[in-house]
Amino acid sequence: MAQINRNNLGFLGESFQYRLAHEFMESHSFFEDLSGIVDQNMFTDPNLRTFVGVLKNYYEREDRVPSYDNMEVELRNISHTDREMETYVAVVNKVKNTPSDGVDRTKELAEKFFRQQNIIKSANEILRIAGSGDMSKYEQCVDLMNDAMTKGIHNDFGETVFDHLNETLSNDYRVPIPTGIPKIDEVLEGGLGKGELGVIIGPTSFGKVQPNDSKIATPSGFKNMGDIKVGDYVIGQNGKPTKVIGVYPHKNWQFYKVTFSDGVYTECGKEHLWAVSPLYDRRKKKDFSYKVMSLEDIMSKELRVGSRHNFKIPMADPVEFEDKEIEIEPYDYGFGLANNNGDEDRFIHHDYLYNSIEKRIELLNGIMDCKGTCMGSGRCYFRTNSKRLAEDVMTLVLSLCGFAKLTEHKRSYELEIRMQWPSIPLFKDKERQDNVKYVLLNARYIESIEKSRVCDGQCIKVEADDELYLTDYFIVTHNTSLTTAMASHAACNGFKVLQIVFEDRIKQIQRKHIGRITGVESKDLSKPQYIDKVRAAIEAFPDKEKLNENLRIVKFPSGEKTAKFIENFIKKLTNNGFKPDLVIVDYFECLKHDDNRETTNDFEREGKTMRKFEAMVGELNIAMWIPSQGTKDSINLDLVTMDKIGGSVKKAQIAHVIMSIARSVDDISNNKATIAILKNRAGGSGQVYNNVDFNNGTCRISTDNAEEHDSLFDAKERQREVRDEMARECFLLSKKDSKQA
Repeated sequence: MAQINRNNLGFLGESFQYRLAHEFMESHSFFEDLSGIVDQNMFTDPNLRTFVGVLKNYYEREDRVPSYDNMEVELRNISHTDREMETYVAVVNKVKNTPSDGVDRTKELAEKFFRQQNIIKSANEILRIAGSGDMSKYEQCVDLMNDAMTKGIHNDFGETVFDHLNETLSNDYRVPIPTGIPKIDEVLEGGLGKGELGVIIGPTSFGKVQPNDSKIATPSGFKNMGDIKVGDYVIGQNGKPTKVIGVYPHKNWQFYKVTFSDGVYTECGKEHLWAVSPLYDRRKKKDFSYKVMSLEDIMSKELRVGSRHNFKIPMADPVEFEDKEIEIEPYDYGFGLANNNGDEDRFIHHDYLYNSIEKRIELLNGIMDCKGTCMGSGRCYFRTNSKRLAEDVMTLVLSLCGFAKLTEHKRSYELEIRMQWPSIPLFKDKERQDNVKYVLLNARYIESIEKSRVCDGQCIKVEADDELYLTDYFIVTHNTSLTTAMASHAACNGFKVLQIVFEDRIKQIQRKHIGRITGVESKDLSKPQYIDKVRAAIEAFPDKEKLNENLRIVKFPSGEKTAKFIENFIKKLTNNGFKPDLVIVDYFECLKHDDNRETTNDFEREGKTMRKFEAMVGELNIAMWIPSQGTKDSINLDLVTMDKIGGSVKKAQIAHVIMSIARSVDDISNNKATIAILKNRAGGSGQVYNNVDFNNGTCRISTDNAEEHDSLFDAKERQREVRDEMARECFLLSKKDSKQA
């Protein structure tokens, strides 16, 4: 396939490229303006290409342009022969002695040069793809050309005081984009203005930390938590695979051992979030609804009320492992394995234990037909002299949503087995199967919690709509609503909105928007009883067309995109007819920072990224919200203050507006939040709103019932009073329930 010759550059050829290199060396500010788009591979002279590459590396390392003497030293260090060094010295002298054509003229031509080279590069790649005949890569070709066309540099060299005087004196000098939360918009004088950068501090994702050696269920079996990576699949509560979209390592974490009523256990941090149904709620509500509680909150309460367990967690659905080819029929394999009493070390082979639901049922039938018993009461048991086999059968039963309690005897191991559904038979033998009593278990109970060890761990975020996944023994463990509400409100009010997400799927964000429109929680949208209601609500929604026309949602891989990439993407989107008024980047910690020098720490990198966003909102005339994680101790706080912003303090210094959200575990359960305005360059700050209605499932947020405080101090005092009052009520209630029990 023919390629475009990169040397055919006309007046932008070799002589211009040496003038460009000359200006690089003569002016730090000149190179700084261009550093983000300088690519040494665009220079046609291979020796000049090396020169520019060394210059760029030096700038990134030292944050300044080198002198000509410095350049000779740097080039000497990479030279392999004296002749090669002589060549590089000649290049240095040629660059030094190249006459200047003026900074302004060179900048003007530089933009054309880099764009031309990018077009040639993209065109050659398009020709290569076209030559391969792979028409599925058509969209890739379009992206390549769009990326090339958006490459450029900043050409604005300042304005006078009286430029754009009419605009300055107009009421439109600051176009506010409302958040949709009335009291917040009032404080912000209409909302976040174009040219302003807003940061939202929220509790961090530290709530689900587990040791690196804890077991996590995956489609192929169990893996250590420490081996789980973004892009892997784990098993959700519904038994189906769900993708891991976030991984967060933690060093030297204190873990606790949580043991359940059937003897199984897991380890987690005190911040770990659980879906639980407390006994108090079950008595009050007469149902088995679940709410989210941290382990710390659970530990602060009694695990038993009288003779009854206080906290229960949901059981998982039967796990859908991969369907594997096996040599022996699962029934025959299970029967023979159970019948071999001579081998005390026998176990269930991995390919049989972690296979399809159908094959695992057959396997269980073979084992139980051989060595299982069913009592007249309907209770079923399995006994063996192999501890490993007993543990494997226990895993097998649990994976089919059953209950298995292991008891060790002097010379044997016994499992008490109960199943929930007749669709999963224990026996093929009809006589025994007819006696099996099925019990709707749907939950296991927390028996004890004790401190275990300090070690490294990590937590994960999964793609499942309920954000639940399975850990060891198939225990269910729990895993961007404000920005979604903002995006939806702004779009429905006629503003163009670009919502950029890194961790959430676009499908999840779409469900959140639909939940806001319809009032049906996102997790319930696809349930049969809600579908007709949802469709009718969407059709009746008066701003349906505005929302469809004005909002764009895009997803990028976490940790791969920089602020510069986002800027270029916005420019590309604008060139394609969609000029955003509001951009939401969710969230800051998912960005890749441009500065990758070893001498630069993370705080410095974050600060430079914030500076780029600050410059971006001004240059592009957009408003931008960037959610950012709080510190690890921001979890379960009643009020998140400025000192709880995670990472670099530059985020707080540079932002025009800073807003915080605090949601304790009780707040989450009651659909409440506390929102505070911590910084506001356009007006006053320090306002705190308690008891904000915050429905995460429908992205509906309201301050109608909120309690307003004029200062952070007043809010803290009031929150202490409320906590003390609640503590007294809980104490009195626990005493009353204990007496009743």
